[in-house]
Amino acid sequence: MSGGYPRSVLPARRTLLFEALALVAILVLAAWLRLAGLDRTSLFGDEAVYSGQAAALAGDAAAANNFGIFLAHPVLFQLLLGLGFAGGLPIEGGRALTALFGVGSVVLAWVIGRFVGGRLLGLAAAALLAVLAYDAYLSRLVLLDGPAAFAVGCSLYAFLRAENERSGTWLAAAAAVLALAVLVKETAVLVLPAVAIAAAVEPRLRLGLRAWLLAAASFVAVVAAFPISLLLGGGIASTLTYLHYQLGRHAQSAFLTYFHLIDPYVGWPFVVLATIGLGVAFWRGGSRRIIAIWAVVPGALLQAWGLRELQLPILVVLQGTLLCAIGIEAISHGATALLARRGAVQARRREIASVLATGLLGAVCLSLLPATLQATSLPGGQPVQSGLREASLWLHDHADPEDGVFVSTAYKSSVVAYYSERPAYGFIPARRRDPVYRDPGDVEAFWRAGSIQWVVLDRDSQGRAIASADERAPYARLVRLLDAHPHELAYLVPGQTPDRWLAQVYRLTSVSSGQPTVEAPDVVGRGDGRVVALSYAFCIAMGAGIILLARRSASRTLGEEPARPL
Repeated sequence: MSGGYPRSVLPARRTLLFEALALVAILVLAAWLRLAGLDRTSLFGDEAVYSGQAAALAGDAAAANNFGIFLAHPVLFQLLLGLGFAGGLPIEGGRALTALFGVGSVVLAWVIGRFVGGRLLGLAAAALLAVLAYDAYLSRLVLLDGPAAFAVGCSLYAFLRAENERSGTWLAAAAAVLALAVLVKETAVLVLPAVAIAAAVEPRLRLGLRAWLLAAASFVAVVAAFPISLLLGGGIASTLTYLHYQLGRHAQSAFLTYFHLIDPYVGWPFVVLATIGLGVAFWRGGSRRIIAIWAVVPGALLQAWGLRELQLPILVVLQGTLLCAIGIEAISHGATALLARRGAVQARRREIASVLATGLLGAVCLSLLPATLQATSLPGGQPVQSGLREASLWLHDHADPEDGVFVSTAYKSSVVAYYSERPAYGFIPARRRDPVYRDPGDVEAFWRAGSIQWVVLDRDSQGRAIASADERAPYARLVRLLDAHPHELAYLVPGQTPDRWLAQVYRLTSVSSGQPTVEAPDVVGRGDGRVVALSYAFCIAMGAGIILLARRSASRTLGEEPARPL
């Protein structure tokens, strides 16, 4: 006895204390990599669109005049961000929200790793994900994929609990949370084939028809929020238009796009260890094999889909990180087995194996950290300012609310519209007319009619035009249009030197004071945020009710029949 506790209790307490301290250190590092310096640059195009949607859902009139509610994807994340805006979150607060989801994914890596293989596997998975450049970079942007990946991770944990405990309740919960992931971004539906394959190969997931029907019902009930909100809110037409556009973007990326992400964002040591873990997981079966299936199947479907955008693979990054940790575990166990064959004593074998696993984990984390610091531009934070935010905020204070603003591209027009709260337009590629952006049609006629009062030139677009030497580049076209109309320089966002300005704001001086003769295009996907919020709340509540029904059904079954050994 020592201090009133048995000696066996003290090492356990020290182990728990070490785990807690290690986890806190990992989470502090993960939070710094995802939260530091988020405000050093303005939002990018898609970030501005999602933030504008969130503000419109929260009832902001200026945002509703520039951003539609029914655009491209379900809006669960935008609803959460809208609640944040209503509660006082700053205009760039979406980055903080996605960063918190990124830190939450690190916590999930620890929870799932600990559940599958113990505290060391959990800490290894959390440490790897915390410093992974790809996850840290995307967690700093207002994109839907990171929060969707977090929800997929929550669903994976519930699914593993269902397999481990042979529980219909956990299965229904896994289905409902996967549906939440789909409500964040519909690409999460690619996990469904993995669910089916895992159910087919894992005997412990044969839970009976009733359990699977309840799980399917919980999934359908929650996912129904999307079509119901479209039907009640009048967003079917705009969503179908965007779906047609998305289908037309098939096979626009190179076949090896994801392969080229390894060096700058993931690193070859990580990939090699994850591959080892993948083989071990399939060989060992059970929970590890489920993780492997949830990684391989959606990953293969993403590769087969021709779009192949930078952010899409984050759907399987948590699973890949767990496989990497399993690979490290397998190598350490292999070393233990080799030492056993050479006659090493039991205590010595365990000590060497632990040191080897810790050293390998440390080496991999250190190999990942430089790429992470470069991708996130830390310790300073996000890259230096583009000038669009400053120019837009100046327009917010000096332009009339109905004044039209033109920038080089439609992608950048969303940034100007978000910060300035004025209608903004840009050139849309003829071969890919993204319906998210307001299309002015015949741009020259639109200008001549007096629909544009302000023009913003930015350094980035100028550099792209000079590099391409293409007279049809958006910046070159915009300069020609500007030169064809009387104008004056109204504001300049300075750069590091006087000739390296970041943005220039011009006022068109010959615009008539009357109403424009060409009607401005309406905002695509207008809707009532209250209808959307009520639809989502009702369907999520229905899903929760089905989970409770599954729990009561399981309780009745256990009460009527004696428990059977598993």
